[in-house]
Amino acid sequence: MYKLFDVAGYSRSEVDQKFSGIVKGCNIAECSLVGGETAEMPDTYEKGKFHLSDFTKNPIGTGPFKIKSRVPRDYTELVAYEKYHLGKPKIERGLVRAFGREVTNAMRSGELDFAFTNNMDMYAALKDDPKITSYAKDYAYLRFMLFKQDEPWMNRDVRQALMHAIDRPAIVESFFGDKAQTVETNAPPGYWVNPNLEEFEYNPEKAKALLKKAGWDSSKVISLRFYYKDELTRDLMAAIQNYWEQVGVKSNPRLLTGDDTGLINEKND
Repeated sequence: MYKLFDVAGYSRSEVDQKFSGIVKGCNIAECSLVGGETAEMPDTYEKGKFHLSDFTKNPIGTGPFKIKSRVPRDYTELVAYEKYHLGKPKIERGLVRAFGREVTNAMRSGELDFAFTNNMDMYAALKDDPKITSYAKDYAYLRFMLFKQDEPWMNRDVRQALMHAIDRPAIVESFFGDKAQTVETNAPPGYWVNPNLEEFEYNPEKAKALLKKAGWDSSKVISLRFYYKDELTRDLMAAIQNYWEQVGVKSNPRLLTGDDTGLINEKND
């Protein structure tokens, strides 16, 4: 049995769309692997609890494996899907699990067969191990911020000030080395993005001037919400919080739990 699939090794664009329905009930790692009969989205579900619906507990996808058992936030057991349009996969069974910092030791000990990470410290620790083959792959993994523009105080000057206050190149260098780059929109380079978009360069003095122009209340605390639980995300939020504090903006980073999309749309803070 394989204990963890390299979930980045499959692409939905390579899947014949006539084979099965499009999955919306599982995460991206599982969707690219899991196959089965055509699934339909439920017409209705209790507001804010889609993540608890039967559909999300029993996802169906377009990949070469099907789910045998699944425990949310723990593991998904997969078995070969004999009707996969490119032929039944050679791997009969696999277990997809979520790991934290212990991935490095688990790979070295043989507890895991395949792993995927965007943690550069983990990659650096494993890439020179003679027993492990490591690959650095280009893929569209974006970290971006959404501002609630319906708030009267979140006007254009404030939004631009918050962007100019963050040293994004320094964050890229510190967290990702040469394996990432800054972008000016929520799309990676090469995806029909205007190459002449205005760059939000790191300029704390300009940020302070924009905040002053906007009449920013320095006693106000911005709610900074995030929904990834990994340590990298928490470190990123701490870095952003620190940059904002340097221009006089207080913030309160906090993890969102539950139906993320619903909470983002409904939360007043």
